[in-house]
Amino acid sequence: GIGRVPFSKLEFRDEYFNADAMKRHSVKLKKSVDIPPGCSCHLVIIGKIEPEKCIMFGNQCTPEKPFGPCMVSSEGTCNIYYRYGSYA
Repeated sequence: GIGRVPFSKLEFRDEYFNADAMKRHSVKLKKSVDIPPGCSCHLVIIGKIEPEKCIMFGNQCTPEKPFGPCMVSSEGTCNIYYRYGSYA
């Protein structure tokens, strides 16, 4: 993904407490790492770089051995670029 976006979530108002599973079941979210170190998928997704500008692209990250979320799915930006772009 594109990583955590601060202050970007929607929340239920207090009067809808029963519809909010997070509050109703006291779910605590742990800090997670959704962008593997060295992966530039988040920059590819928002258009800051093209896939081949990622240092992992075509080397450590291929459709056969995906490293980041953009290469995992056959619909991912890097996967498509690898299969149909200059690496085809």
